[in-house]
Amino acid sequence: MALLFYATLHVIFSIAIGLDVDIWRVEIEKRLSSLEQFNVHLQEENVNLRTLELNLETQHENKLLKGELEDVVKRVSKCEEIIPRQEEDTQNTVERATDTRLSDDGNEVFTKGKGQPSPRIVHPDSNPESGVAFYGYLSQNSAPNLPPHHSMIYDTVIINKGNGYN
Repeated sequence: MALLFYATLHVIFSIAIGLDVDIWRVEIEKRLSSLEQFNVHLQEENVNLRTLELNLETQHENKLLKGELEDVVKRVSKCEEIIPRQEEDTQNTVERATDTRLSDDGNEVFTKGKGQPSPRIVHPDSNPESGVAFYGYLSQNSAPNLPPHHSMIYDTVIINKGNGYN
């Protein structure tokens, strides 16, 4: 921009001084050629800068992906460390739960071991509010043509746990 302003001023002064028009034309063409070369140089530099920008973005993405990959590798390594311990715990549990012996005919027989927990039996009255049960029946036959959704009233109730039948 400054060169263009300078060229314009130079032309004005040249005309005012009375220089030849051919000399003026040659000067303007030189300056125009110089500006065109400078423009080509700026365009090439712009292309180079865009390429550098893309390379930097790619490098940044690669760093992020590398960090994520390292995190995944660490998590997989931790999982791989846990698997043998879980297999060992499972084997120990199986060994505690069963004893192996040979029967008279030579076959392996598995029996419950001492480490096997015994089944728990919960007394029915231990939690009386948790369940509802009733058992009742009609002592006589009901009417043969009952409508749909008719309420049945049992006249004999044997069990009514939790007041389920009212």
